[in-house]
Amino acid sequence: MMPAIIVLARTMIVADGYVIWRLDSRTSRWQIAASWGISDEFARRIISSYHGRPVSSVRFDEPLVARSESILAAPLTISGRGSGTVVFYFQTPHEFSDVEVATARALSSLAAAAISTAELYDEQRISRERAERSKQQSAFLAEASAALASSLDYEATLRTVAKLAVPRTASDRCPPASRPT
Repeated sequence: MMPAIIVLARTMIVADGYVIWRLDSRTSRWQIAASWGISDEFARRIISSYHGRPVSSVRFDEPLVARSESILAAPLTISGRGSGTVVFYFQTPHEFSDVEVATARALSSLAAAAISTAELYDEQRISRERAERSKQQSAFLAEASAALASSLDYEATLRTVAKLAVPRTASDRCPPASRPT
């Protein structure tokens, strides 16, 4: 998702570098989610300028234009809170037109909506996977309980439970073998 936003940003506003900064809600640290046209050294210097300290999100609703620094930063507001920025970097002083500022604003809104949708999709997918695992575990426990209750023969019961358990645990630990074509 993030690289696609960078591609879109590059087609909409011509700049020397592009970065999507995200604020990690768990660690309260800024990180680069995607970039183009900036060096690894530049990214390291900016990130290290925080000295690893947690930061709070900066509340701003409109694109931030820093003419002397030639930076245009548009906020990514997701679920009503600032969670990142789309930043356009220029190596030389740049006068930003109203169209560029409006374009950055529109792009950041579109990006926030896309990121929010992708995050919701991931949450739902994980939830479905957990529900499916829970359903499979419940089915196994029901089968194992029935096997335990069906016989007083200790060894026969253990063999039956092992026959139930091995395919389930093996499929969790070992992916299916691929066949040559």
